[in-house]
Amino acid sequence: MKKIAILLTVALGLTLSVSAADAVNYKQVLSAVPALEMPVKAASLVAAVSAQEREIVTSAVVNTAASLRPTALPAVVSEIAKTTPEAAPTAAAVAAAAQPKLAKTISTAAATAAPAQAVAIAEAVAKALPAQAQDILLAVARVAPDSAKQLTAQAQQISSASTTTAAATETAPIRPPSVGLPYNPLPGGPIGTGSVTNSGEVPPGGRDYQTP
Repeated sequence: MKKIAILLTVALGLTLSVSAADAVNYKQVLSAVPALEMPVKAASLVAAVSAQEREIVTSAVVNTAASLRPTALPAVVSEIAKTTPEAAPTAAAVAAAAQPKLAKTISTAAATAAPAQAVAIAEAVAKALPAQAQDILLAVARVAPDSAKQLTAQAQQISSASTTTAAATETAPIRPPSVGLPYNPLPGGPIGTGSVTNSGEVPPGGRDYQTP
């Protein structure tokens, strides 16, 4: 009985812990602090959770910050990257997807705060915004010297792939129109008979019918 009671207590504790994490109203928490303090508060929310919950909580916190103060996203992501570097790629990708016009600023802010995560940050944001992938990789390369070579190479690969695709599209041969199957030629017949075929019987009297 004692063993069962201990197991029930542990299970109840885990349930309460999960419920407490799920019950956090991030909008209420972040909107309750002054604008200048929101990045620090957002980072503390991410830092307070376990590794298993980190990605979900990071996404929720960043999305909430985006809905409250979109222009603060670079600062929010930077602070999260500084306090919890492992959350930087997720934070940057979510923020960039919410505000594509700030994608490069968000990416460089995250990479500057967490240089060891520069490649992961650039790749995550590039995946979220494929149309800006090359620009994002190069922007992060400029603020992360240790990862610049790898990021520049990835950007060049994207450029080469785009050039190859464009060239293939431009040089694709244009085929002239042709008669394809099924094609049934018109049946032939003697010239002057007024018929396209030479089959059938002519009625008695030929074709000289009397006029009424």
